[in-house]
Amino acid sequence: MASKIVLPSEKIEDEKINEITEWLQKNAGQGSSRYGGQKGNVSHWLQGDDWLYYEEYTLSEDEDRAIDANLIFVFRSEEVAVQFALRFA
Repeated sequence: MASKIVLPSEKIEDEKINEITEWLQKNAGQGSSRYGGQKGNVSHWLQGDDWLYYEEYTLSEDEDRAIDANLIFVFRSEEVAVQFALRFA
C-alpha cells in the first residue's frame, strides 16, 4: 500500500526542493514526477519506481490561471514515507 505525503507549495522554496531531491536520490530509490493536474490523485506506478511526486493546483477566482496548491509525494515503502515526513513535512 502506498503512503502519501502532502506538502503545501507555499512552504517549499527552491532551496528546500534541492534538499528534497538530494534526499530522495540517496534514500528513496528510483522515482519520477507525474502530471497530477487540478484533480490530482495519481494512482499508477511506472516500472521500477519506488516513489513519485506531482503538483496539485487550483484555479484562481477568475479561473484564467492555475495556482499551485500542494506538492504530493507518494512512496511504495511506508518506512521511507515516514522518514521523508519527519524530515520535510
